[in-house]
Amino acid sequence: MKKSLSYLSVVLFLIFLQGGFVLAASNLDEGVGQLANQISKSMAEKQKQKIAIIDFSDLNGNVTALGQFMAEELTTQLFIIAPGKFEVVERRQLLKLEEELTLGQTGFIEEKSIKKMGQVLGVDAIVTGSMTDLGNTVKINARLIAVESAKVFAVAATDIPKTGMVADLIAKQVERKGSITQPANAPVKQEVKAEAKASRVDMKGFAFEVKNCKMRADKTVECHVAITNMGDKEREIEIWITYNSNSSTFLYDNNGKQYIGKYILFGAIEAGVAFSSYARQILPPQLPVVAVFKFEDVSPSAQSVSLRLDVRNGEDFQPIIRDIPLSK
Repeated sequence: MKKSLSYLSVVLFLIFLQGGFVLAASNLDEGVGQLANQISKSMAEKQKQKIAIIDFSDLNGNVTALGQFMAEELTTQLFIIAPGKFEVVERRQLLKLEEELTLGQTGFIEEKSIKKMGQVLGVDAIVTGSMTDLGNTVKINARLIAVESAKVFAVAATDIPKTGMVADLIAKQVERKGSITQPANAPVKQEVKAEAKASRVDMKGFAFEVKNCKMRADKTVECHVAITNMGDKEREIEIWITYNSNSSTFLYDNNGKQYIGKYILFGAIEAGVAFSSYARQILPPQLPVVAVFKFEDVSPSAQSVSLRLDVRNGEDFQPIIRDIPLSK
C-alpha cells in the first residue's frame, strides 16, 4: 500500500511540473505571485532576457481594471522575485507604443504587432493573458509569446477567489486609447454596434456558444466560441481547422460566401496552416474553454456570419451556429 501511494505521489508531482494542474490561490496577491513565479521559471528555461506585459482581457476582448492591475502587479513581482535576471519594460513606455499598434487583447495578437514591439522595445518575449469569470472564482491564463516566431512558448495559470477587490476590479471596464485623439469640442461619433447576443448549439454532449465575431481592418474575422463539456467526466475533443474541402471549419457570410478556417487557439493549443490541422483538448466537466477562430479576406460587406465546426470525439460531427452578428 505504501509503495502504491509513493508511486502515485511521484506521478502527481511529475504532472504538476509539466503544468497539468492549475494552481488555486487563496487571494489576489497569492495568485499574482504564482503567475510571476511560473513566468520567471519559463523565461529562465528559454533564456529570454527582456519582456513586455500587456493588459489582460476577458474572453470578449474587453480590458477591465483587473486586467490592468494584473499587468502592473506582474511587472512589480517579476522585479522582486528575479532581480537582475531579466528586464521588464516599464508599463508607461508600453502604453505609448500600444497607441500606434493594433494589439489583440483576446489571446491572439497580430504577428506584425508582435514583431514591431520586438523592434521598437527590444523585447524578445511578450506576456498576454485572459481572465474568465467562473462565478465564485476568476481563472487567469497567461501566455508567453516569442517575438522572433510569434509563437507561444510557455503558459501559466491560476484561480483566484472572486471576492472583495477582485469582484470590484473585474466589473470595471476600461476604455482603450486609440492612435488618434479628438479635440475636446469635437462631435462624438455614434458607433453602430451589432446586436450582442450569444448563439449556442448543443450536440453530442458539448455546448458551443459564440461569444462574438469581429472583423478587423485587414478583413480578418475572429470568432470566440466557448466550448463546454456538459457531462460529469473529462472528455477529449478535437477541432479540425483546415484539412481538406470536407474536413475543415468554415465561415459563411450573409451574402453566401464561404471561407475556410486558417487558425485556431483552443485554450492554449494552436492549430492551423502553420501548425497541426487540428487542436485537441481534454475538457473538464462543466467548464467552458474558449476557442478563437481566424478567417482571412472576408468581404467587408458582410453583416452576419454562420460557423460550421468540424469536431471529433470518437465520431465526427459538425455543429452549425447560424446568424451570428458581425461587429466591426
